[in-house]
Amino acid sequence: MARTMVAVNHELKELYRYLKTRPHNSLKKQALVVISNKIVTVIYNLIKKQTEYQAELVLGEFRKNQIRQAA
Repeated sequence: MARTMVAVNHELKELYRYLKTRPHNSLKKQALVVISNKIVTVIYNLIKKQTEYQAELVLGEFRKNQIRQAA
């Protein structure tokens, strides 16, 4: 499921690309595990809060800044 989400979802694709290529301590094999955890967290929060998916909320400001700095 994580590979499919990385292929389809823009935000998770950015996160995956960042995790594989980050300057310090790149996570080549663990990146899909991190994405899987993120998917479970998003699904849990959607059910808990009974809201619709909002792409801009998937990545927090801290992670968005990390991705911008790495690019």
